[in-house]
Amino acid sequence: MKGASIIVATYNRSNILSKAVDSLLNQKTRHDYEIIIVNDGSTDNTKEVLKTYENNNKIKTINIEKNSGPAEARNLGFKTSKYLISIVMDDDCIADPHWLDEMLEPFSYSKIGISSNYFVWVDGERIFGGTSTAYLNKAVKDVGYFDKRFRFALWEDTDLVFRIMDAGYKIGFAEGANYIHFRENPKKLVGKIKYAFRRMYIHQSDVLLFKKHPIRGAKYFRVKLGFLIPPINDFKKATGLWYGKKLSLSSPQGVEFIRGNGILSKTLIIIFGIAYSISVKFFRLYGSIKYGKLLL
Repeated sequence: MKGASIIVATYNRSNILSKAVDSLLNQKTRHDYEIIIVNDGSTDNTKEVLKTYENNNKIKTINIEKNSGPAEARNLGFKTSKYLISIVMDDDCIADPHWLDEMLEPFSYSKIGISSNYFVWVDGERIFGGTSTAYLNKAVKDVGYFDKRFRFALWEDTDLVFRIMDAGYKIGFAEGANYIHFRENPKKLVGKIKYAFRRMYIHQSDVLLFKKHPIRGAKYFRVKLGFLIPPINDFKKATGLWYGKKLSLSSPQGVEFIRGNGILSKTLIIIFGIAYSISVKFFRLYGSIKYGKLLL
């Protein structure tokens, strides 16, 4: 069946979810499509928000009672899809009106198993995987779907992309598939601390990606001595210098805590950046014990 299923896994984002869904409903497209919203055990009023769409025949909802993580939630979406292509889109992304057409355009070429607008540069090469990524359902099924061991929203998509590439499929860049990704900065100190701890904690997943893809993982993480991610790389990620931006205490996801506007703020950023670089290696050590592969 021609068209696409857009899979939106959501967890406690009721404040932005309707805007994301409305942007998908308002696509100016020549293609048929459906929107599969997987409510991954949300404890806010997400169910109430979803009820406002219950009479819309483009929308299908799946409610999971207990949070299972993005990999499992998206797998349910893939297994429910009625089209040959499924697109992963985050619940805090607002799609451009022509986003869908641009996402599907690369599939007009042979051997394309993935079309993506999301990537990072690694040594001059685009590494794809993340939100705004479309998959040929057959390719996903052939490689076994998302790996549920990636319990957090980190590397589960990169792992899937790597496995699909290993299966012989190519990736198309959906250059014009534009969208806005909203990032909410925690407002209270407790929220900031929780966010920072979670960002460090989930880096245990680095080890699993490295174990499953030792060659690609070594290149992606710039591993030295066979097991060490240079501390300067972690420091750059925590201080906004990873992509050549100005000094700030921030995350690669765009959440910013302190801007380096003065001597005091720059000093604090450097101190916290060093602390982060040390702490994240303890969580990788935990992941090394958990997955049986050394990465620090």
